Amino acid sequence: MSAAGTVGRVRGRVVETLLLGLGTLLLLIATGHQIGLTYDEPIYISRSFQVAEWLGRLLSGESVVGPEQIEQYWDARLDQQPGTIKLIFGMTSRVMGALLPVAPLTSGRLGTMLLSAVLVGVLYRAVAGFWGRAAGLVAAVGMLLMPRVWTHMHLAALDAPIMTLSFCTVLAVYAAARTGRAMWIVAAGVLFGLSLGTKLNSFFIPLIVLPWLMIIRRWRTLGWTAASLAVLGPLAVGSTWPWLWYDTWARATEYFLFHLRHYHVATTYLGQVWELAPWHYAPVMTFATTPPLMLLLAAVGVWAVVRNCRSVRWVALRPSECDGAPVGARSTVCDDVMDSRRLTEGAGLPRDARPTEHNCSSDSTQPPTASNGDAAYWRAAFGLLLVWGMVVNIAPSMMPWAPKYNGVRLFLPVFPYLAALAGVGFAVVSRRAIENCARRWGAQIADFPMKLRVALVLAVILPGLAAVGNSHPWGMSYYSSLIGGPSGAVRLGMEPTYWGDSYLAAVGWLNRNAGQNATVWVNVAGFATSVQLYQAMGMMRHDLHVSAGDDALPEADYVVVQHKPSEMSPLMQALAARCEPLYAERLDGVPLVWVFPGDFPMIGDAPDILGAGDALTAHATLGAQDMLGAQDTLGAQDTLGAQDTLGAQDMLGAQDTLGAQDTLGAQDMLGAQDMLGAQDTLGAQDMLGAQDALDTRDALDTRDAFDAQDTLGAPDACAAQDILVGPDTRGA
Repeated sequence: MSAAGTVGRVRGRVVETLLLGLGTLLLLIATGHQIGLTYDEPIYISRSFQVAEWLGRLLSGESVVGPEQIEQYWDARLDQQPGTIKLIFGMTSRVMGALLPVAPLTSGRLGTMLLSAVLVGVLYRAVAGFWGRAAGLVAAVGMLLMPRVWTHMHLAALDAPIMTLSFCTVLAVYAAARTGRAMWIVAAGVLFGLSLGTKLNSFFIPLIVLPWLMIIRRWRTLGWTAASLAVLGPLAVGSTWPWLWYDTWARATEYFLFHLRHYHVATTYLGQVWELAPWHYAPVMTFATTPPLMLLLAAVGVWAVVRNCRSVRWVALRPSECDGAPVGARSTVCDDVMDSRRLTEGAGLPRDARPTEHNCSSDSTQPPTASNGDAAYWRAAFGLLLVWGMVVNIAPSMMPWAPKYNGVRLFLPVFPYLAALAGVGFAVVSRRAIENCARRWGAQIADFPMKLRVALVLAVILPGLAAVGNSHPWGMSYYSSLIGGPSGAVRLGMEPTYWGDSYLAAVGWLNRNAGQNATVWVNVAGFATSVQLYQAMGMMRHDLHVSAGDDALPEADYVVVQHKPSEMSPLMQALAARCEPLYAERLDGVPLVWVFPGDFPMIGDAPDILGAGDALTAHATLGAQDMLGAQDTLGAQDTLGAQDTLGAQDMLGAQDTLGAQDTLGAQDMLGAQDMLGAQDTLGAQDMLGAQDALDTRDALDTRDAFDAQDTLGAPDACAAQDILVGPDTRGA
């Protein structure tokens, strides 16, 4: 191929990459306002607006770099998150928000959307460079259409940005190894610093690139890369985080100690509530939340890469002249051979199906080396980097001490590698399909291989499109069909939702139906900030009053509860299980959020029934054999399971706990012999009209809990004789 042809093709790849990235950005912007605020976003959005103001004053010539101004605009003591991402969020919201007519919620999220669009484009070019356009498209669009990844790409949080920055850092190191150019080594150091300034996941990057450089024996690149990461990384963090400009050592130490001592966040997993989920949480959640076809193709990709790497002879050679193309581009020598998009005349096969004199094909009998600009060698090296990167990104989340909660959020950087390997798997599968089908139909159908490849791409992309379409805007509640979707996940004891995005649905209902000046009580105090931010953004009626906490519950007109069992007190558990809500937002039949009226007697008269807000956070609560009867649950050895349940003298430390002897209408306070018509409290066959209600191993955690109005067997939720309530639970 001529030099002009090579330049033209590289230019075409750049245009394709830009178009794909731009299309992704526009799509994210168009849907950004549809996804609700999450727990972390209020602090990041507010801080990014502060940073944008600081940056504007700095650029206008004002003196804003003194200790007082830095503390005013960059104080990190509340959130203890670095400044790079706040700077990115602030700049994008100020610049792009001024140029684009977007909603306030979308404006605060533009930084994440821009970085996510960059990732989609970069992933496409990296994969297409070795395995063809179709494989690159499957990788990039396939990742975009993973519902959980898709949703995170909208959020003003740290997880999607670190996914982009860490992957781009790894690609920069790959480019440095292949080309030997100093610019890529410098870029790797700077990108590593930006990653450090975003989230602690960045500390895993050296564990990916340095061992990989050792395996492929790029010793010189190894030394320079290590130096770049060690020097330029911290410099980039310091230059983008002014909070460290004063009292540097003390503030940096405080930052690390905060995260080392971070409180545990409980999660519901396989029928239990865990403070620290077991080691298999990360791989199981990856399996359960990735579209099945992408998982299958990724498995094929891993197999192909491992098989190919076994035949590679890694040699310690300097990159040759024809390795000087940008990352993802191929050498001139191997262009015609390795281009999997071009077809041999009449055969209907990719050109890389044939061994050649240059030994560029993976089918060659000679082991590929780095000599003569061997693209097959670098294809094997890049495949190895993808597999190793996926392993390193998920392995830390499998450690006993590692936090494990909030779905796939904490190990989100694994998904670009998984998607890239799915692209590799697609290249393998499509090649075999073309080989087998061309013999039968190749002569009858013009351009048959290309048409078949397009059909295969659509066969991969359309299921992902359906998954996003069916789950949006609740993509963080998506579970794949391999475990039965969200309803199957709940039956397995998984978390229906977790990060507060579903409160947006409740806000929409309240805007339409709540009375004037009503008080809205939010189940978790931390999420009240998100709901209040809706008011500041004009998305919630300003006459509504938002409250939280046990003391405020009796005054509530409406009670909003997110379906996250690990954060639901026993009172909220009983309310959700026994009472008919005014409104519920559902996905696949599973409630994500409820709105209850605030005049239930169980709310107004006994806000502390069944325990304080921290109940149900002990290990195995909601999943232990004696649900709510574990040794220390609610402060008694056999709470709710002892003979005189909740009626013993010292229950919860007071003789008349939860009120007088006749509290809630039971003569012996929930411990009378005939309580709710059952001789053995919470254990009789006909209790609440269900033979085994609340008497199974996973009481209040059964497969259909929270899934129907007649949960636990009551035909009319909150009807007569309801648990802990009395003859009329709904009031007048």
